[in-house]
Amino acid sequence: MQQFHTEREQRFIDLAATLADDFATRAAQHDAEGSFPHENYERLKETGYSVLTIPEELGGMGASLLERMKAQERLAQGCGPTALAINMHFNVMSLLINLWQRSRTPPAEAMLRQIVAERLIVGGSGSEPDNAVSILRPRTTAERVDGGWRVSGRKIFSTQSIALDRYFAEATCKEGIHAGQQTGTIISFLIPRDTPGFIIKDDWHTMGMRSTESRSTELKDAFVPESAVFLQRPVFARGGITSLFPRAPFTIGSVYIGIATAARNFVVEFMRDRPRFPLTKPMSHLPSVYNKVGEPLCGKPLPRLTRKPHAPGFAKVWPPGWSLWRIPLAWLTSPCGPWEEPHTLNAFPWNAIIAMCGPACSILLTAMKPWNSSVRRPSV
Repeated sequence: MQQFHTEREQRFIDLAATLADDFATRAAQHDAEGSFPHENYERLKETGYSVLTIPEELGGMGASLLERMKAQERLAQGCGPTALAINMHFNVMSLLINLWQRSRTPPAEAMLRQIVAERLIVGGSGSEPDNAVSILRPRTTAERVDGGWRVSGRKIFSTQSIALDRYFAEATCKEGIHAGQQTGTIISFLIPRDTPGFIIKDDWHTMGMRSTESRSTELKDAFVPESAVFLQRPVFARGGITSLFPRAPFTIGSVYIGIATAARNFVVEFMRDRPRFPLTKPMSHLPSVYNKVGEPLCGKPLPRLTRKPHAPGFAKVWPPGWSLWRIPLAWLTSPCGPWEEPHTLNAFPWNAIIAMCGPACSILLTAMKPWNSSVRRPSV
């Protein structure tokens, strides 16, 4: 499917393409070793890609939500784990950007300017073990003390954890916790990685998304100063959360589209040059190969077409006429959406291997592993 980009969009895509081509040279090695691509992150900082979405007046590149998604799709074609990991950095920054755009809050502005000046990497987690509503009501607790808060709790899936400069998390204030009630206050904060009581665990030993280093983290009586808290919000009982975190699921899908595109391109080139006795032409001429290559192309335009008209709406601070119907649209472009189903984008790397089974299967399993492992759910 041919895409059309504005001159400004193309500038961001070209930057992502330059980085992706470099990252692709070592993506397979990081996947095989399960190692984090630290050198990729250094390049992201050097080129300014890490401040892609921060407004230009604060020193960033000012990319819109749609421009970010297009750049991320291209970056993922070089190294899926790097694109997935840095996307979480962008998600945390989007909270700060949202607050700054809405009310010009000094804490948010100060944090964004520091991120730009020092090329900081921010991230963390909103997920907790044994908590199905961790964003609505975190079990991590915050107790008021002189000058700030004492925070304790556990988080999981802290993507890019070992590369963080600032750690994001949320905690429910103890004084607002009452049995059987849904009242209270949640604080959102960013603290330095070397904060006493903050622990990054070495427990990311998975079969998928290996190089994202989405480790578990723990806060043990960690002191969070007032200056590190950038948002205090009520405990949500239901829909209010959609106006605070609407962008995250909408953006992750672009990374998976990029991963699928890279896998598809690899298969096409591989099969064009692969003979198989007694065939007189390469395997690219087989109907089964045509089908497996064509199936994801039938699905790929849908998330792309969905994101274009609706990304501007998601990017607005408080979209007029906001309603929950936008959330299913975000689901359409997320890896948790229909792309989990067989014969669609997320399944494409594996389906391509099945299409080419036979003596070459072990070769393809190895060659396509970086893309296949990037879309498989981890098994901790």
